[in-house]
Amino acid sequence: MADGFDVHAKNTRKFIEDEANETIERMLRCRDSYRRQLIECKHYIEEQVAFFFEGLEATFLQLENEVDELVKKKIASLVETLENIDTLLTEISTCKSTVSKLNSMLTGKENYN
Repeated sequence: MADGFDVHAKNTRKFIEDEANETIERMLRCRDSYRRQLIECKHYIEEQVAFFFEGLEATFLQLENEVDELVKKKIASLVETLENIDTLLTEISTCKSTVSKLNSMLTGKENYN
């Protein structure tokens, strides 16, 4: 009877060891799978963040270029307006001088400058 009990005890012990080893192996596979998935997730998130910022930078550069072009156009328009004002001031000065000369001629003064 002791032999039967010893065999049963050995079989039970072997079964428990096999189950423990299988459980440990499953745990290690799960751990490895988790690590791989975590690394894949990290890479995916890094790619998505990089893609997001590339798009954001491209949008910003496009907007910056559009604003620069608009500012250049406004400055060119302002310079043109200032040149027109300068021309008008010169014409006004010429008109004032002509009116002054005509006034002098009408009043009989001989200072025609």
